[in-house]
Amino acid sequence: MPSLSAHARGLPRSGIREIMDLAWAMDGPVIGLHVGEPSFATPAHVIEGARRAMAEGQTRYVSNAGIPELRTALAGKVARVSLADQGSSTRDRVKPRAPNPIRPS
Repeated sequence: MPSLSAHARGLPRSGIREIMDLAWAMDGPVIGLHVGEPSFATPAHVIEGARRAMAEGQTRYVSNAGIPELRTALAGKVARVSLADQGSSTRDRVKPRAPNPIRPS
């Protein structure tokens, strides 16, 4: 089995791992938002959408800014929910991670 290089073994432990250890050591229910893991099951419509996208061959990387249709839909929802038009969806970015997933550029 391959082993880590001396350089990799000498790197400091990730701060997010320290937070995870603290959260997991706490008594009682803890809602862990530190790694973006939701505390609920994936909704059926999301599972079906992913299934459909894979069946249609949508399995490649996309632009770092996100899929244009998703950006437009999210900009519309933000405008409806906040009752404020945040500007063009071309300024918004959608990222596949928990910290700052939707952020105007």
